[in-house]
Amino acid sequence: MPASDHSSQAEISNRPVGVTIFAILHLLFGASGLVIAISTLVFSAIGGAVDFGPVPLGETVDQPAYRLVTGVIGTLDFFLCTALLAAGLGLLKMRGWARQVSLVYAVYTIIAAAVSSVVQYSLIYLPLIERVAGDAIGKEGASALGIVLAVSVACIGMIYPLAILFYFFRPGIRRKFAA
Repeated sequence: MPASDHSSQAEISNRPVGVTIFAILHLLFGASGLVIAISTLVFSAIGGAVDFGPVPLGETVDQPAYRLVTGVIGTLDFFLCTALLAAGLGLLKMRGWARQVSLVYAVYTIIAAAVSSVVQYSLIYLPLIERVAGDAIGKEGASALGIVLAVSVACIGMIYPLAILFYFFRPGIRRKFAA
């Protein structure tokens, strides 16, 4: 058996099940995130050229601020998802850099979720709710509902990165990657 097969088998036998699970999730989330990032970039580039008709969201995507923010987020997400794919492969081989990339991904995602919730609230949720249900619930009701939606989306989006931080900062896992 070649030496590379031996080291490969040792990596697999020493790899905790949790690392394998995170590696697979990284690969799945990285691949699906790339599709979403590319779609976001395309949408932000052509958003003003598409006629959304009487849909309340149509005016929102025509705003330069919205298109700029989605373009920046799409670009950052493209690179982040590419790094997440690489980290998934690195985790399968128990590479220390893959743990570090995973931690950077988690911190970035938590910060991005907070920023994104503010952007979504101000550019999407509040204008949309005011247009659709403004008379029925009033401006205060629309604002409250927008805050609830933005915070809910942010909290759901933080589950995976928080799990990464919790798992990869555990002393036993840190030692596995330090060895």
